Amino acid sequence: MKGSAAHPRVAAGKTPPPEGLRAVLFDLDDTLYDHAYALNHALRSLWREEPAFRHRTLDAARAEYARLLEEFHLRLMAGKITENEARVRRFQALFRWAGEEISLRDARVKALTYRRLYLEHQRPVPGAVALVRRLAGSVRLGIVSNNRTRGQLDKLRSIGLTGLFDVLITSEEVGAAKPDPEIFQAALDGLKVARDEVVMVGDSWPSDVLGARAAGLTAVWFNRGAFPNPDPSLAVELTSLRPASSALEAIFLAYRLEED
Repeated sequence: MKGSAAHPRVAAGKTPPPEGLRAVLFDLDDTLYDHAYALNHALRSLWREEPAFRHRTLDAARAEYARLLEEFHLRLMAGKITENEARVRRFQALFRWAGEEISLRDARVKALTYRRLYLEHQRPVPGAVALVRRLAGSVRLGIVSNNRTRGQLDKLRSIGLTGLFDVLITSEEVGAAKPDPEIFQAALDGLKVARDEVVMVGDSWPSDVLGARAAGLTAVWFNRGAFPNPDPSLAVELTSLRPASSALEAIFLAYRLEED
């Protein structure tokens, strides 16, 4: 890191991109695409309707489902299981956790119901569309995601951001996942920019912030949940993408601080 001072939260302001900033990279899930919102709505419906969950709190079910999502996602990305198998096995495991054994057939039905509800509640993170549109045309834009390419393209389409990004880099495509520097390098290569010309914005401290820093990039931490900051010296902290002027100022300030 070029400076050692702690990065502050950013007040609203309107400024053009600083000289030298040529590109901004974004994480997608829970940075631009509101995965948590869709998940919470779909899981809440399941929790309310299924007798197996009556003795479990919604928060507990949400935590277990998040754990299972990660577990089966890793198996999916390793090629050990298909996407449909991951969804069905995930729900079978969730019901087992709740104390009920269900067949693969029943798990498939419940997974399909959950998926329908999830898709019905897709939306951008508040402020995401305005922010991206403000940046488009002034800098190059990229997505760096630990996910599958087709699904991420579908998400961008669902929230109205198709065509605004110059590159979409996924762990499926690269064969490496954040925080591995290789996936960030793939984004730099795709955008044809140097690491000191880029800011990375993401919600995951280990994947997006520490990963970006390991790759030599400036980082902005989208801390939407206002969690304790592990190290304010490593990234500008942004708690909302609204208004766009404040989010822009956070990104631009992060770059300027690295240049000082």
